[in-house]
Amino acid sequence: MYNGKAMIGGCEVVLTPVQDKLLRRGKREGARPARSLEELKDDLYNWEKHVDPKDIKELEEKGIDKSVLDEAMLTLRASNKSFAGEDQAMPGERIYEQRPVGHHYKSAVRLYIKILKECAGSKEDPGLMYKAMFGPDQPVDLSVFDYEADRIKKLRKRGV
Repeated sequence: MYNGKAMIGGCEVVLTPVQDKLLRRGKREGARPARSLEELKDDLYNWEKHVDPKDIKELEEKGIDKSVLDEAMLTLRASNKSFAGEDQAMPGERIYEQRPVGHHYKSAVRLYIKILKECAGSKEDPGLMYKAMFGPDQPVDLSVFDYEADRIKKLRKRGV
């Protein structure tokens, strides 16, 4: 029976019923639009639709496995609460009303891939960022690429 109190986490909390109020301006939105399970899964896992397949191929050639990108994008999508408020909220609740639904996540994925392409290097082409770590008269030490290749092989043997 409702008595206005509840135990939450071992603490007694006083509950107060909320009265629906008349909106003087604007209109009340209807029920939240339901999305199918396929739409939800596509929104969570299909980050590739936001980038050029050539970029993914280029990163794979530089040694960045697609499974690593899948995990990074899933973590980015699932752990960043701003995507809900900026991208998926109902009209009137979104932070940026002028942007289309999904724009924030799309731009984040594109920026992530762009920066990754700029920073990623290989033994054959270490990139300007890696070369900048050495002085003009110092030889560029490429042994880190061999070490990383060995480390990844060991991880894959263990099934990580």
